Amino acid sequence: RLTQMAKRMAEGELDQKIQVTSKDEAGELARAFNQMAAKLKEMVALLTIERDKMAMVLSTMADGILITDSQGKVTMVNQAAERILRLPRDKIVGQSFIEVVRDHEVDGIWQKCVKTGAQQTGLVETVPRKQFLGVIATPVSREAGSLVLLQDLTELRRLERARSDLISNISHELRTPIASVKALAETLEEGAIDDRAVAKEFLSRINTEVDRLAQMVEELGELSRIESGEVSLKVEPVDLGKIVNQVVERLRTQADRAGLDLSLNIPSTLPLALADEERVEQVLVNLVDNAIKFTLPGGRVTLSAKVEDENILISVIDTGIGIPNDDLPRIFERFYKVDKAR
Repeated sequence: RLTQMAKRMAEGELDQKIQVTSKDEAGELARAFNQMAAKLKEMVALLTIERDKMAMVLSTMADGILITDSQGKVTMVNQAAERILRLPRDKIVGQSFIEVVRDHEVDGIWQKCVKTGAQQTGLVETVPRKQFLGVIATPVSREAGSLVLLQDLTELRRLERARSDLISNISHELRTPIASVKALAETLEEGAIDDRAVAKEFLSRINTEVDRLAQMVEELGELSRIESGEVSLKVEPVDLGKIVNQVVERLRTQADRAGLDLSLNIPSTLPLALADEERVEQVLVNLVDNAIKFTLPGGRVTLSAKVEDENILISVIDTGIGIPNDDLPRIFERFYKVDKAR
């Protein structure tokens, strides 16, 4: 009976216990067997709990984890690594490290870790997947292989570039009116102020440039207030047809100068809508102004409105150059410009 139970335990059936009926050596062996079985079951339960904890930690981590053996085969991977590498688990586990990461720089960091037996770190920009990764390779042991941590820093890198572009764009936008005001002021100082007609014209131009600067500062302040949640919408029933007409009349001269046809396609029976009149007008002015800037002479910009269920859809459509597909996800990113030269 002891032999049969030992075989069953070897096959994984740990819930074994033998009834002790004698006090001789066989009885002592049976009692020792029962103690061993109970202790083994307890230890396996503890290991299972620890394994489940580790699995939960690995599955909820934002960073990818890969564990390789001494032969360089991947033996374990977490969900984050599957997402970063864009491969399912069955295409990762059992494969060589280079086949999984598909990048020679990442593989180089891991290779150096294996050869030196010391932790290696690096930043890698993968070309085919367009990812920016932080890589940390740590040796576990010569026999057990190594652990590789992958941090997807793509979004962080994009935000850093956006911050840099923001500073560059603001500097560029401010530089032009400041240079213009300085040139006009220097010209007046050098004697143009004595010519009343010229002085009046120059002062008018200075005033225009100062207004541009004030507008930029106001818009930056407005952006800051919106993002901090300090701006509330004044929602009330408004006539959207009237707002659209105001926008068109406001920008018609600009469209005429650009050689564009600015037209309206709005039903006369458009119902009132719950909206913030000032904000809606601001949005439409921005959209139409952009459409005019990026449409070649002879083109058309059309504002249309229609009722869709319980909503009103307003569209600004142009025959301009459009936005490249790669840049479409960034249209709501502040200060982003497709053409950095503009």
